[in-house]
Amino acid sequence: MQKLFLGLLLWIVPLTLFAQRTVSGRITDAEFGDPIPGVSVFIANTTVGMTTDSAGYYRLMIPGDGRYRLTAAHAAYQSAFIDIDPGQKSVMIDIKMQIRELNEVTVAKKIKFRSEDINLFWETILGKSPTKGGLYATNPQAPYYFYDSEKNKLTVSCREPLNIINNETGYSILYVLKNFTHNYNTNTTFWKGEYMFVELKPKSFKELNTWENNRKKVYSVSITHFIRSLYCDSLIENGFSLFKVEDGATFYNFGGCRIIGGSRKMKVFTPLSSADREKFLYNYEPKSYKILHIPAYREIMLVCFGKPGKKQKSEIISNSARLQSFGLFRSEFNTNGDSIRIFPDGTFENQIYFSPDKYISKSLTGLNMTLPIEYNPGSDVFQIKTILKTEY
Repeated sequence: MQKLFLGLLLWIVPLTLFAQRTVSGRITDAEFGDPIPGVSVFIANTTVGMTTDSAGYYRLMIPGDGRYRLTAAHAAYQSAFIDIDPGQKSVMIDIKMQIRELNEVTVAKKIKFRSEDINLFWETILGKSPTKGGLYATNPQAPYYFYDSEKNKLTVSCREPLNIINNETGYSILYVLKNFTHNYNTNTTFWKGEYMFVELKPKSFKELNTWENNRKKVYSVSITHFIRSLYCDSLIENGFSLFKVEDGATFYNFGGCRIIGGSRKMKVFTPLSSADREKFLYNYEPKSYKILHIPAYREIMLVCFGKPGKKQKSEIISNSARLQSFGLFRSEFNTNGDSIRIFPDGTFENQIYFSPDKYISKSLTGLNMTLPIEYNPGSDVFQIKTILKTEY
């Protein structure tokens, strides 16, 4: 949690690697029952989308057998989000959309937006500062920023989808923001959004080659690749490691440095063994999913190396510089005690939390680190397994 496809063009992306599933239905006004044409309807995190026809109808192909979310967005109505359960081959979903209240827009026009709020929002959503050569929004005026000076809290809303261009990987992205808050007192940010991808047209073979190389780099450390690797029990082979964070000492800031807790205890990062993983990852054969459950009190660190690795020895991290040199990306990884179903196509049900610390790693959750679910480099183990299992 942005596209240039808000026209009248009706399209469906052909998918060849997955068993065909469809979702179709009609979108109408909740109060009057009239059909709503021109609604952007898409399968979140994919390249599958369209706009409703003059009678409000849509039909989409679902790109895998896992958990997907149908998203419907229109500037005049509140966005709708409906989960599609795994296993269903043909799904009928009619949506009644509610008229959007205009109060927030009226209030927002009276507020002078703060540059620090604007910068924080875009750096969080995009994963980096916007630039024409990297990622940027074609409608940057769309978000409204509400800063509560008493609570020192920022809330951002947006009544229309954000249109994002990613010149690094060659996609335009339609981003529907659900919510965004930042607490300046605790420096914590919470946000949710659904998005879809549209391939950009390269200006040259060189640009196309650059995009593909960048996509491979992003995919190698992406959350989708991690979930697939976790499901297939191939973390190390695909460049990931999970570590138990032991001793319970916490980091704190001192003079701009990251220091281990005041008790002078060191944090010990111990790679999770197969036996460790079995304690929080349960196999539900013959069902096509696994259950991931990490107790709320357990600290787990995900380290992304971006290339096949080898078993790691226990590591005692004594300062931020040492931790920053360990892998390409590092992020706290947990489910806050909830049970999450993960699927072999890289999708999952409910919320998994990836919480990088800005002192030790860049974020894995920005749009700069996100690719369509359908994307798979030719060398990926998951793609090979999927092809072997596909029914035509």
